Parts: sequence; structure tokens; C-alpha cells
Amino acid sequence: MNIQKTITYTDFSILVTQTPDSSQSSTLDSLILSCHQNGENVPEFSFSDDEENVFLFLMRSDGSIPAVLSLSILDNETAECRAVTAPAFRRQGYFSALLNEAETLAGERDILFPLPDSCADGLAVMHALEAECLSTEYEMACQLDASIHSSSPIHCNNPCYINQNSTLFETAKWTLVAYKGENEDSFSLHVCEKNEEVIVDDQTNFDATSNSSTVDFIGSCLTTRTSENGVCLHHVEIREDLRGKGFGTILIRKLLKQLAEFGVKRVILQVSGDNTPALSLYKKTGFAITQSLSYYLY
Repeated sequence: MNIQKTITYTDFSILVTQTPDSSQSSTLDSLILSCHQNGENVPEFSFSDDEENVFLFLMRSDGSIPAVLSLSILDNETAECRAVTAPAFRRQGYFSALLNEAETLAGERDILFPLPDSCADGLAVMHALEAECLSTEYEMACQLDASIHSSSPIHCNNPCYINQNSTLFETAKWTLVAYKGENEDSFSLHVCEKNEEVIVDDQTNFDATSNSSTVDFIGSCLTTRTSENGVCLHHVEIREDLRGKGFGTILIRKLLKQLAEFGVKRVILQVSGDNTPALSLYKKTGFAITQSLSYYLY
């Protein structure tokens, strides 16, 4: 998409950008805080460097930014929209102006709005737009601290990742693989971005009676940076013939230990309300439900 422009209205302007600066990121944090102080929640906003993501900042003539909208192109048919307006500046047409510009950017795509059930004003807007509620998802979070570390240090075979203050990839793919042993298997976690692979030498024993002695690839997941100390976990997959045997728990627990080594403090994810096995897995590995999100189709 590669967009960077300003759209001028009579009383305000809209900055469209894919790369928000630190000041704009701070402004968004302040808007979210104002909603929390008003007893509302809003969906997490991701600042990942993705060419399919775009942010629209509405700026008043006095320089203040009372409303922000993000648009993510999911595929050729669907886009996802997240928006936040300071409670004191609602019902002044700001969201409508942002949505009009977002519709232009989305083209013929349908727009999905993830909305927390505790956001009364947002639900009223969805009703006014006659948006259809398609599904419900849970947003979950896990706080990482010293207690998440294993008893023995986790080491990488690449010197640039040995330091705990090393920077984690913006978007990383993590792969769990098994190595055959005489009585039990050992497991290692691999992380890569742009074909650069790092093997994490942390090993966890697993009962060989699980028929995994010949297993190579076990499963994988993706993490995307959402802030300096936070990541979003997504696309968790275990090989189909190995599901229900505890491998998901191994993958997530090893991942959380490694993320803690990288200095990550908070991991978030979204899971369908109908996906009972996934909900059970995440709760078992330390995640807690932070809010319920309903997806509305506009």
C-alpha cells in the first residue's frame, strides 16, 4: 500500500501513515487510557511494520488528536478496522470522517470491526451502522517475569541472541522439532525471519510412548511485536496427526521461556469463543482472558 499523506477538512485534517512515530504512538496510548478511565476497553493496536497496515490520525486545528483508526488488509475480500475516540470528543463526526477514508482505502472489501463487549458507545455505533455480529473471540494475555524462566539458561547458537537485551524479530516464526532418543525424545525450538535461523538449545523431555520417536516437525507459531516489550502470538499450529498429545503445551511453554529471555513482558493473543481446546491450552500455559471481542461485519 505504501501510503503517507494528509487529507484536509474544514476544521481538522487526517494524517494517513503506515509508520507512526513515537509521538503518535504515545497519543494512541493516551486515547486508550482515556477509554479505560471511562470504564471501557478497546482492542489492542499493533504497530508492526506491515505494508498492509495503515493508521489514520485525526488532528484538530489546535494540534490535538482526539481519534485514531487503524486499517489492516486481511485478504482480497476483507479488511479489519480498529478505532478509538476520546470520550470527550465523541458525536462530533470524527469517527465518521475516519471511516469514510478507511472505506476508500479498503476498496470493495468488507470491513470487520473487533469490538469489546464492554464498549457501550462502540456497540451503539455498530447498531447505527447496521453491522452484523459474526462471531465472538476472547482476547487473552500472559505477563512474563522471572518466574517464567527455566531452571537452566536458554542458549542460542548465534552470538547476537545470547544477550538478554537483544532485539527480537519484528515478526518471527517459531518451530518445534523433535530429536529421536533411545528412551525418550528431546525437543528444540527454532526461530527465523527472512531465512535466518537460530536454534534454541533448550530441551524438554517427553514420554517416548507418545509415538513421537520418529517425529521431525512438530508444530509452529508466529509472534509479531506490538510494543517494545510486547508481542502478539498467532497462527499456532500442531501437526494434525500429533494433536491432543501435549505438544501444544510444550510449544507454548518453551516459547514463553524464550520470549522472556528476549525481554518480552507481555504476550497477547485472540482465540475463537468456540475453540474449546485452544482456550484450555492457553489457560494451562498461563494466559488469562482480558476481554471478549465481538466481530461486526460492515
